[in-house]
Amino acid sequence: NFSLVCPAGSGKTHSITERIVSLAQRPDSVELLSRLMVVTFANASAQEMHSRAREALLAARVPWEVQRAFDFSFFGTIHSLANRLLRNHGHHIGLPPVFEVSKDTDAVWGRFVRRISQESLAQNHQVLCHYPIQKLLTLARYWDSKRKPEAVKVADAPVYDFSPIYNCEMPKRKTSAACAERYQASLRQFEAVLKGEGDVDFMMLPRTKTGGSEFVAIVDAAIKPVAEWINAKITHLAYELSCEFRDFRSKNGVLTFDDLVFFARQIMLHPRGKTEVRSQEFIFLLDEAQDTDPFQFDFLLEAARPIEATGLWRDTMAGAPEAGRFSMVGDLQQSIYSSRADLGIYRKAIEFIGESEHGSHLNFEVTFRCDQNIVTYAELFYSQILDGNDGQVPYVQIRAREDAGSGNVVRLKMPVPDRELDSANDCCIYEGEQIAKALLAMRER
Repeated sequence: NFSLVCPAGSGKTHSITERIVSLAQRPDSVELLSRLMVVTFANASAQEMHSRAREALLAARVPWEVQRAFDFSFFGTIHSLANRLLRNHGHHIGLPPVFEVSKDTDAVWGRFVRRISQESLAQNHQVLCHYPIQKLLTLARYWDSKRKPEAVKVADAPVYDFSPIYNCEMPKRKTSAACAERYQASLRQFEAVLKGEGDVDFMMLPRTKTGGSEFVAIVDAAIKPVAEWINAKITHLAYELSCEFRDFRSKNGVLTFDDLVFFARQIMLHPRGKTEVRSQEFIFLLDEAQDTDPFQFDFLLEAARPIEATGLWRDTMAGAPEAGRFSMVGDLQQSIYSSRADLGIYRKAIEFIGESEHGSHLNFEVTFRCDQNIVTYAELFYSQILDGNDGQVPYVQIRAREDAGSGNVVRLKMPVPDRELDSANDCCIYEGEQIAKALLAMRER
């Protein structure tokens, strides 16, 4: 097993294809290639990897039976692998035998909303008196249900004290005093709704930016406990509804791409499910490991661990995959999915694989993509950005290949646009046009 960190242009794809060739040249290659799982993050990448591996095998002149076994190797995205696992083992966690994968969940969402019981809403009546239910449903629908809110007990009612607002000294300016008085009246109406009194059934927590700086500061401090209570209650309620919606989708045979990963992980947490998967002794090669999210790492690493391994890998950091069962290639500096990937988990996976009994941690430093001046400029520029502080990764130095040319670094001054750029896409198109013109001009010179 190996964890390979490959900066841009340092031979990542080549290292994976060479690994496949080495498997194909072993005496038991036919059996090994039938268990090979090459996991990428795009179908185009999977196709390219498959094509390059095929070319490498032909160049190595491996026997025809090995070439045939290679046809049974898996090359695909992490979602297509999860889909495969669910169709073979999903019955262990109650998934229907037939399901569709769809981005469009409008129809099933409509059915789900109609089934939300009034009893469920009544149990949260107090907070829903202060938060629009439509906004709650939107939050629940698009919530990433893999991200569980902090496990804290939220009180049924907030503990607060509005007396500093009601009893504060009024501002001397008449306009500020009038604003403060209007806010006090609005807050009293809100408090009546909060207590279940009065004729109004719904009112959001009023806020203010008028009435003078001292008054605003008093208001912000006094209403903070109520605002935090509303946010906490709504967050937990949205998460619960999102989980109910995921279960509703699965029972109705409609899964999203995120569902595929979630339920694949659930299989690897199920005693019989994980035993079945692990007994097949898959050989995993993971590309772009830096963009793998925690749940994806969970189901991949759990599938590669020994049958007897217990607990979640990142909790125990024990029971690493047996020799040759899991290798990954990535680069902390090239992570582009900050909203999904967790570099802390990736670092943990590097440690889990690279420092295990059957593992190694390797670093590539030579880039075959850039000439010397480009490498020098990249180090000068990016070493100041990738400084290892505030969650940023440290810069990893790269070197140009021995036969690299000098290369050129050109600074292009963008001319003032000759048209309105109304969106980020318009700006990208304009910049692309200018870069293309500059490259064409340099070529003509």
